[in-house]
Amino acid sequence: MLGRKEVETAVEQPLDGMDLESAFNRPARYVDGKSTDGKRAIVQLPMDTTTGWFESRAIGPVLLFLYQHNYYQFLRTLLRSMGAIQVDGLRKSYGSVDAVDGMCFSVDRGEVYGFLGPNGAGKTTTIRVLTGQIQPDSGDVSVLETDPVADPLETRRRVGILPEQGSPPSFLTPREYLEFVGEVRDIEPARVADRTAAWAERLGFESKLDTLHTDLSRGQQQKVMIAQAFVHEPDVVFIDEPLANLDPLVQEQVKQFLVSYAAGDNAVFVSTHNIDVAEEICTRVGIVADGRLVTERSLDDEPDESLLEVFLDRVDGEDARDTPSLERIDA
Repeated sequence: MLGRKEVETAVEQPLDGMDLESAFNRPARYVDGKSTDGKRAIVQLPMDTTTGWFESRAIGPVLLFLYQHNYYQFLRTLLRSMGAIQVDGLRKSYGSVDAVDGMCFSVDRGEVYGFLGPNGAGKTTTIRVLTGQIQPDSGDVSVLETDPVADPLETRRRVGILPEQGSPPSFLTPREYLEFVGEVRDIEPARVADRTAAWAERLGFESKLDTLHTDLSRGQQQKVMIAQAFVHEPDVVFIDEPLANLDPLVQEQVKQFLVSYAAGDNAVFVSTHNIDVAEEICTRVGIVADGRLVTERSLDDEPDESLLEVFLDRVDGEDARDTPSLERIDA
């Protein structure tokens, strides 16, 4: 990256129309296409670089200052802090039952966020709200700065969803189903074909691409469902029990992929009752009980307590301690 001196003496190049990262990697010495004296310049970013925050060019001098002082990573962190997923005061009731009662949390890009809790804790309802499948009673939610309540179709177009009990359409083959998923998300057919072949090879169902789903085992169908959640390369993926019905080898492959996918500046939201899986792949875990987030735990640092101990302490105390294995708790 160029330092302050190099910026001031660099050849002038207009920035209009560049994305944010390109702007920080090229000299910024233009205001509306006109040359400046090199001592002060306004970076004019495109209107869709982000929504709202950069729409005013008044932020330009701040961006240039950060660029000149090699603070690009700081700004990148700041952008991530805005959160790929935002939930504030979410409430949803079914009759007299409060399925979600004031849920609040956020998930950043680059995270694998684990959502842990017993059956009926509100995990599935929360995911359904965030993916635009149901309407909440109240609260504010945002996914990729899109409101899934106001624009559910746009939300579902931009995210990947792997439901726990989901299965591909019985009357389609894996190839037909993945082509359909790509088509409804406006992905070019050639790109979908390439991604379909890549996922079939990664998960080991190449020989089944043209076999009807009714003739596939449950494990093979689960592989197809994993592929459909990622085939359009979404920025956020919601996954409910990602390792269900998979053999141990494929489980390891999926876990490694989820970690690497999040590292590519994406957000992976995992609902699971498997403590070992959460500790192995998640960067942060939220523990849910009675429709509320009772605690959050970062797994980046060496913890004082194991995640299992935290879970047992926070979810129903003695009742939870009597549970021999968390594998018995349904997501």
